[in-house]
Amino acid sequence: MLIAVRPAGRTAVFINRKSAIQKEVPGMYAISVILDIDPEHIEEFKAAALFHANSSKTQEPGCLGFEVFQSTERPDRFYFHEYYVDKAAVTEVHNKAPYKEAFGQKTGSWIKGKQIEHWNNVD
Repeated sequence: MLIAVRPAGRTAVFINRKSAIQKEVPGMYAISVILDIDPEHIEEFKAAALFHANSSKTQEPGCLGFEVFQSTERPDRFYFHEYYVDKAAVTEVHNKAPYKEAFGQKTGSWIKGKQIEHWNNVD
């Protein structure tokens, strides 16, 4: 078991999740997103990003995880790590979700830079 300590004393426990998920979902698909945010909107962006991530995790059966990270070196930089059962879970469900569209409309003008990569699972 690997234990990671988060700020404010919260602890997260990770138990070799990747191996367990790979066995159940061999066609897993992931997306990594790096966003640079206008410094005047960082707190608003955090709230919107967490709402978007939580909505994806709770309302999309094909969403296996959606984590939001903030850079320790650049507080205006955020990283999303999203993973799904397959590409269709992204194109047919996630991309069409109303909360994804609302997130884009709300935060679009705050985003000053964006990098997106799509990943296939390597068996």
